[in-house]
Amino acid sequence: MKRVSAYCEKCEGQRNFSTVARDLWSESEGLLPFLAFRMMCDDCKQFVRQYLVQFKELEKLKHRIPPNIGFDGLGRLAFADPPLVSRFSGSMSKLIGGERDLFFKGRRAELEGLGIGAFAYYRRAMETTKLRLIDEVKSVAEQLGGMEDLIKELDLLAAEPQFAKALPYLKHALPPSLDYAGQNPLKVLYQALSVGMHGRSDEECLELAEVVRAVLVDLSEKLSAAKRSDREARAALTILAKFNKNAAL
Repeated sequence: MKRVSAYCEKCEGQRNFSTVARDLWSESEGLLPFLAFRMMCDDCKQFVRQYLVQFKELEKLKHRIPPNIGFDGLGRLAFADPPLVSRFSGSMSKLIGGERDLFFKGRRAELEGLGIGAFAYYRRAMETTKLRLIDEVKSVAEQLGGMEDLIKELDLLAAEPQFAKALPYLKHALPPSLDYAGQNPLKVLYQALSVGMHGRSDEECLELAEVVRAVLVDLSEKLSAAKRSDREARAALTILAKFNKNAAL
């Protein structure tokens, strides 16, 4: 085992780790069922993880590793959970609501490089969160006005439970302030969530999970900013109206 992808606590992100040392671990009577790999982050050259390989045949390996030997499983020594809570802003936490635990599990799996698990958790959580998300987008559209066609489209979107079948309803653009790199964020999100996991590699699922999380975090912050801007504008107009009224007396 020469290289793995895992979370580096020093770099605070997913990084490649390379083997710097390996040792045979003996249980008893000279049996050496475990091979321990010490792996260092390729970027910071400081943070180290240790992986254990459990062999199928508990033979006396001594200090020689036979080629192509079979093994039962691969495990990593436990480490403290990364700071998951700090990964979600207040606007994101409010949006995910009751699915907070599922999103945290998805984020933990993502940080661990477990793509299939991360994507599965995110998609499961989004099955409910999407209704709140659509409602928030609809609220911003109503505030801006003149977006009746988009509002009707969002109602149809909310009524369709399947992500893939809902894609045809995403025809109208959202308010520009909500765009994700010039694209409709709901469309990007639904496209990612419509991809089936069957036959996908862990790496492919990890990429999809990263897209879902990145778009959702970005959109939640922009929705919060749009609503905050509207509140501030209304408050400013109220204050101005009060001064104008006093001036007329």
